[in-house]
Amino acid sequence: MPNRFEGQVLDTNGQKLKDVKVTITGPGIISNNSITTDENGRWTISLAVSLDPKDVTVRFSKSGLEAKQVTNPQPTEILNGYIDPVKGGTLDLQGLYKSGTYLVDSLSNESKEVINQELEDLFEFIKNNPGNAKITITSSESQVTNADNETGDGVDRTDEFKRTPGSLAKARAEALQKYVNDFLNKKYIENPNIKVNNRPTIEFGDVTRVGKEPWERYYTPNPTNPNILTIIERPDVITKNKQLLEELKVSDPNTEITRTADLPKYKNDQYTRLIVELASKDCLANNLVFDVMYLGSNHCCNSATYQIKANGQILLRDDGNNYASLNNNISQYWAGDPDVVLNPYKEIKNYENVVTGYNTTTTTRVTEDEKRFKFLLEGDIFPINDTAPPKVNRIAGHRFNRFIINSSKLKELTAGLNEKIITFSIACYKPLPAKNYKDFWGTNCHEGVGSFLLYKIKPQNNSFVVTYASELLTGKTPSTRDQNVMLFKYDVCKDEIIETNPDVFSTDALNSVKSDN
Repeated sequence: MPNRFEGQVLDTNGQKLKDVKVTITGPGIISNNSITTDENGRWTISLAVSLDPKDVTVRFSKSGLEAKQVTNPQPTEILNGYIDPVKGGTLDLQGLYKSGTYLVDSLSNESKEVINQELEDLFEFIKNNPGNAKITITSSESQVTNADNETGDGVDRTDEFKRTPGSLAKARAEALQKYVNDFLNKKYIENPNIKVNNRPTIEFGDVTRVGKEPWERYYTPNPTNPNILTIIERPDVITKNKQLLEELKVSDPNTEITRTADLPKYKNDQYTRLIVELASKDCLANNLVFDVMYLGSNHCCNSATYQIKANGQILLRDDGNNYASLNNNISQYWAGDPDVVLNPYKEIKNYENVVTGYNTTTTTRVTEDEKRFKFLLEGDIFPINDTAPPKVNRIAGHRFNRFIINSSKLKELTAGLNEKIITFSIACYKPLPAKNYKDFWGTNCHEGVGSFLLYKIKPQNNSFVVTYASELLTGKTPSTRDQNVMLFKYDVCKDEIIETNPDVFSTDALNSVKSDN
C-alpha cells in the first residue's frame, strides 16, 4: 500500500493551477497534512503510514474556486513522471499504447493533452538552459508477440515486429521523436526571439530493448523456408501465467487484468521514455547567493556587525565590504566615529514592502511604483544584471546584506573535497563601543538579529533563474566579540542543507530572537 501520493491540478481548460491547497485525510494521518501546488500545478504528500487508497480522501481548495475532493484516488492514465521547466525530468508513456500501435497520434485525446502540456515545459526547459539541454529517448518492449495494429500510417509492419525483437519499441521511439520535433518546430516559429542554434538534438538511447520475461510463444523462421515463420509454444510459461492470473484475481477481486499478456511482469517492460536533463551536470557551474538580514522591528543598536565565512574564508558583500551590517542608521552620537560600520542599504519600516536599490544613509519611504520584495522560489527570475562583475539590483530591507559566491569561488572553496559541501559560519565583528549612548551590548554584538536565505542561480538568456531556494532561517547570532559559530552546511551537488547548528536555530534560540525584538 502506498504512503506517497502525488498529482497535478488543472482547470477545466487544461491550464495548470498553482497555490491550490491539497489536503489528505484518512486513518492514522495527522491533521493538517496539507501542501499547496507549485507553478506547474504539481503536488506531493508523503505520509508516515501506508494506506489503502480506498481509505483516503484528497481535498482541493483555492480562494474563489469551488472546492473538490477525491475519495479512493487512483492513478490516472498518465502520471509516469513529468518534465520540470527548471530541472528537467522524465516523461514515460508506459501503458498508454494499445497493443501493436506506435504513433503518438493514436493515443487517447487525454494522453495527448497531457503530453502536450509536458512538451510546453520541455520548451521552457530549453529556454532556461540555452545550449545546455539534452533530450534522450529510450524504449522497450516485452517478449509478448506483436502484430502491427497501427492504422495511422498505412504501413503493415507485422512481419518486421514478429521477426525482429525490439522493432516495435524502436517504432515508438521514432514516432515520439518526430512528434516532439514537430512540436518544437512550431514553438520556434511562434518564438522567433529564441535562438535556434541553442535547440538540442533529440538523441536515441537504447530504443530496441526487449524484456527478459519469456512469453508463452515465439516466432522462428522455418528451417526449409525462411520466409515462413513458425510458432513455437512454451507450455511451462503458459501454465505459470495462468496460475499467476488466478492468484491475482483471488488477491484483488477488482483487478482489471483479464489477459496474461497484461500481467505486470510484461507491462513493466513496455515503456517509451523522454528524458530531459542538463547536458553538463557540473554542480559547481552556477552561483550561490547568501542573504543576511534583520526582519524584526525594535532592534535599535549599532552593535550588530558580523563577518560571514564559507569553509573558513571571509566572504565579501556585493559592494566589496567584508562584513554584514545589521546596524541601524547612523545617529548624531556616532558622527565622525572611525569605528562606525554603516549599512548602506535602505531601511524600510514595512518588510513586505521593501524595494530594490541602493540608498543614502537616510531613511526613505516606499513609493507605490517601486518594485516589491518577495522571497524567491525555484524557477523565479533572480534580480541581478548579467554583467561582469555581477551588479545586483539590491533587494533592500530592514538591515539587508547580500553575498555572492560565483562558480570560480565555489570551485575554490570545495577544491579537494570528495563531497562538495560549503560550511557557512558567522562571527561577531567590530562592534561599536558604548559612547554618549547607553548601549546594552557594550563591546559585544547583539545576539539575536539574524535571518538567512540561500539561493543557487544559473544564467538564463540575459538574466538568472533560481534553481534552489532555502527556507528562511532565523537564529541566534553570536554575541561575544570575535566569536565564530557555524550556521549550517550546504551540499552544493544535492542542493540541500544537510546540517544546521542547533545552538543557533533551536526553539530556544528562536525564542531568544523574538524576545530581543
